[in-house]
Amino acid sequence: MSKSELSPDKILIHAVGNETRRDDGLALEAIKYIKNKFPDFSFKTDYQLYLEDVLEWCNYSKVWFIDASFGSDLKNRTTQNVPLDFNPSVHHMGPDLLASMAKEIYGSSVEVIVSELPGEDFSLGEGLSPKAKSTLNDFIVSLETQFPIELE
Repeated sequence: MSKSELSPDKILIHAVGNETRRDDGLALEAIKYIKNKFPDFSFKTDYQLYLEDVLEWCNYSKVWFIDASFGSDLKNRTTQNVPLDFNPSVHHMGPDLLASMAKEIYGSSVEVIVSELPGEDFSLGEGLSPKAKSTLNDFIVSLETQFPIELE
């Protein structure tokens, strides 16, 4: 199945970030490009993941989660199962936890792919650092040759 044949209601592209924390806005910049290139997908942006996001993720067969990271390399990965013994009042929830919740609590078979986009400056301010700009460029180039989600 090609990208153009995939049912757009089956894929959610979910990016999180905060543009007022410099490189933390990296995923929000990346999703702008994806929206232009693949306008038929569903899109969502937030400052962070929330417990309630798992309910939305269960409506899709695939979720592509994009976020800035402190890592040194641009990478795509599948989620890892995590125990569901957590405190629901935590400030930050990760995609691994939400994917595990979708499976364990709701019986969802949603496939979640995580793209981690490395940045270096997460201080207050606007605009991406040189490293984040380079990451964004590498990310865009990578989409031309390898789409992170299997479209079959």
